[in-house]
Amino acid sequence: MPLSKDDSIRTQYQNYGVRGTDTKYGGETAGEYGELRKVEFVFDYNELPSYDSANLAQVLPANAIIDSVDFDVLVAFTSTSGTTDMVVGLADDDGGANITDPNGLATAADLTQAVIAALGRTAGSGAQIGTTILEKSQVTVGSTVADLTAGRARVVVRYTEVPAAQA
Repeated sequence: MPLSKDDSIRTQYQNYGVRGTDTKYGGETAGEYGELRKVEFVFDYNELPSYDSANLAQVLPANAIIDSVDFDVLVAFTSTSGTTDMVVGLADDDGGANITDPNGLATAADLTQAVIAALGRTAGSGAQIGTTILEKSQVTVGSTVADLTAGRARVVVRYTEVPAAQA
């Protein structure tokens, strides 16, 4: 990403070309209150989305009702042990422990080694699906054993945002 410095009026940098993005932090499609929204996270085996205190991560709003979660394997995951499962969950956006549920969206039983080693889509069945989350939350992805050697996936979370007055 080439930059040029312009000192004519004030110091500022002008961006030329395409800006790179880090998709592990997620992105959202727009929607109004009461309409289904969708956030997506695309990540590699060595950059699993985890709690981020730097305010870079996409945040699910307070009072969101989680409708569904899909885990799409884009490149098959491999591990040295061959027994690594994955989980998808939630973490309190403020770093607290009120919402922290590391497998609340997709459990290790959903994302077994056999499932993540093959291309395809798997629906999550975690305890937070179908419930209202009361605090802003970040989506997290983890592995049961820290030995992944390859893989790429997309997590899609569909939710309905409900205004606090209606929740």
